[in-house]
Amino acid sequence: MLPVGLVRLFNAAALGVDPSAVPAPAGLADDAPSGVECSALASVFIDNFGKYHAVASQLNAHIDWDEEQEAAAP
Repeated sequence: MLPVGLVRLFNAAALGVDPSAVPAPAGLADDAPSGVECSALASVFIDNFGKYHAVASQLNAHIDWDEEQEAAAP
């Protein structure tokens, strides 16, 4: 079980905001159990890494295409 504080940090990172912008659940300390299993966090990481690699590949292909177009231009 993940602690509330880690879930808050992860959610803030996912939203691109400062962790203080994500409110703590009422009455729960950062070290309290969140109800989120470690396997759920692992699944999100694995999914995100897969998406990252797909987007990186698309971006690199676009960069290659752009460089080819610039080289072919008169």
